[in-house]
Amino acid sequence: DTLENGIKALLLMDDYSDVAEGDIRVRAIHTAWSVGSVDIWNIPMEGTPGKLYDNVPFGETGHYIDLPAGAYTLGFDIDEDMNPDVIFEVPSLPAGTVANVFAVSDSEGGVSLKAQLSDGSVATVSPSL
Repeated sequence: DTLENGIKALLLMDDYSDVAEGDIRVRAIHTAWSVGSVDIWNIPMEGTPGKLYDNVPFGETGHYIDLPAGAYTLGFDIDEDMNPDVIFEVPSLPAGTVANVFAVSDSEGGVSLKAQLSDGSVATVSPSL
């Protein structure tokens, strides 16, 4: 096996300050070598989808976003057509959680999410579409 995309160190400083009561704080980190820049959308059960991140390139870290605690449906648009190509059903996280959410590629080029949580645990979310 060869490592086509190299390894890059990434120093992340977590920000636990001033998370509002009832909120979670998340940031997206794009480490999925199999896709280019992505837009990340919040797709609510009701209402209009909203773009959380715009054109996050491979190897980059998005800014923190504070959101109400709860489950989320996230859509990843990899071809700039405003339609999600990959959908993730993210389970509810407890209020006060600060999470780094990594998009990662598997050996076949599929994408999943790895959420590094405040307590040091890691949760994996596979795509639903």
